[in-house]
Amino acid sequence: DPNDYWSNLFLSVTYAREGRPDDAAHYFERAMTIGGMKPEGIAAIRERYRRGGRAAALRKSLELLHPDTSGPIGSSAPALTWAEIGDADRTLAWLEKAFESHTRDLVYVNVEPAYDFLRGDPRFDAIVRRIGFVPAAAPVAPGKGR
Repeated sequence: DPNDYWSNLFLSVTYAREGRPDDAAHYFERAMTIGGMKPEGIAAIRERYRRGGRAAALRKSLELLHPDTSGPIGSSAPALTWAEIGDADRTLAWLEKAFESHTRDLVYVNVEPAYDFLRGDPRFDAIVRRIGFVPAAAPVAPGKGR
């Protein structure tokens, strides 16, 4: 559905992983619009993207969407966003908050590629176990074997 927030957000993430930054930015902006972000917020994210790339734009979106980092959250979206940026400590902190608030999105933690860089980290593996899963092994690069 072209007017669905999650469809556009996941397309954005997929295009970013595929090395298609313009498409990623388009669908991210579209998701933010559908999600109700004000035009000035979208303009600020666009400017951060222009000046600093995807990670800078994601940081700005976190600042606009999740300004209060003190209480429990109802979604693991900030954890996933910090994972996309590659910040292990913030990703893990938000995963803890998501776990404490019983966020249903955590059922994907063991298969979400954004968390691959954390696989094998004892802190991440502990969260995965607390959710009730056996930690997945880090993916092997094609042609590398184990």
